[in-house]
Amino acid sequence: MNTMKIEIRYLLNSSKDWSNLSLTCEEYFEEYEDIKEYSIDDIPKHDLAHGYLNISPKDISQLVLSISENEKIKVHSFTFWNHGDNFVINIKDQDFNVLEEQIIVSNLLEKEPNKTEVLRFRKMNGSLIPTYHSIIIDQPNGEQEEVLFDTSNLKESLREKILV
Repeated sequence: MNTMKIEIRYLLNSSKDWSNLSLTCEEYFEEYEDIKEYSIDDIPKHDLAHGYLNISPKDISQLVLSISENEKIKVHSFTFWNHGDNFVINIKDQDFNVLEEQIIVSNLLEKEPNKTEVLRFRKMNGSLIPTYHSIIIDQPNGEQEEVLFDTSNLKESLREKILV
């Protein structure tokens, strides 16, 4: 028997009260052949939590996805602005006593074609270490071009200073 709990709490721009949505594992995770029991680490059906709501991101102020299974907890806290085009996600994954935390920022820079800046930071010993930085440009053929910025030297120099 699966003891997993999946819940989305969200606050609409037009409301002062939070709304709740509880999901089953079948509603949240991709289905696989011969699956007997879902795991908290399985692949979700949607990349971003607002994909489970029948609500446009432009109407959402904040959203919190919580998944718990035994001693494992995942919490993804979203804040949206600029009509839902920009958002920040604070991701916390806890497995027993080990907590991993990262921050993802997505900013729409231009429309037609969409040009979005994405930054990802991992929290280590109280400091934010950049792990990914790119500009993603939508192409007319539906593909995306990714322009990467080098964060490797900064990551390594900061990691050495933090760990010393």
